[in-house]
Amino acid sequence: MCTVSYIPLQDGTFYLTQNRDEAPNRSAFEIEQRDINGQQVYFPVDTGARGSWIAMSDGGKVTCVLNGAFDLHKRNPPYRRSRGLILLDQFEYDSTQEFIRFVNLHNIEPFTMLFMDSIEVSSLVWDGVHKHVQSYDPQKTHLWASSTLYNDYWKERRQIWFEDWQKKNHPDAENILKFHKSAGDGDPENDIVMNRGGMVCTTSITQITKTPNNLDLHFLDLTGDIKIEHSLSLVNGH
Repeated sequence: MCTVSYIPLQDGTFYLTQNRDEAPNRSAFEIEQRDINGQQVYFPVDTGARGSWIAMSDGGKVTCVLNGAFDLHKRNPPYRRSRGLILLDQFEYDSTQEFIRFVNLHNIEPFTMLFMDSIEVSSLVWDGVHKHVQSYDPQKTHLWASSTLYNDYWKERRQIWFEDWQKKNHPDAENILKFHKSAGDGDPENDIVMNRGGMVCTTSITQITKTPNNLDLHFLDLTGDIKIEHSLSLVNGH
């Protein structure tokens, strides 16, 4: 998986929207709210590995994970722990910086993890050997795509679609979802909503909207046309 966009507004609101590209037999999910390290964390659960691909907490943290690091890697299972569980593990730490520094990623498959709050946007890329940390301007839009599914050409195409969309559309929740449902060149294997012969396809779209006082999650399951919405009130104005 997947394609992820980050779009900030001037009032401190931002939108994080993620298309999950996965084998259809892994599309089963549950929605869970869990107390982790004193935070209320809300996320969709992969019913196989019991991890998640996107999560938010009432402490103001929004995070998601993409499969792969910088390039397509050769898989070497079995791995010690799923990337979706590593995503949830971070909430056990007091800060993103502490998680990045101390999390043990030995024998974990490569991934790209994104972190957003009101102040910072950053990523941790694990290439199977080393951790790579990068910060992004939280006042600018960003787009990421999984290296396991999209080569440099298709990543660049996504950037072009994204930039073209921004020139023509007001950045609100509905328009961003339209981009995540319809952008592309008409190639079903590589458009934003993709399908590669039924082996891998876009199974869901999740959008998290952060406002000064709330986090709102909109989840759309494309395999069963299920819509779920949930809101968390932020603690201490995070």
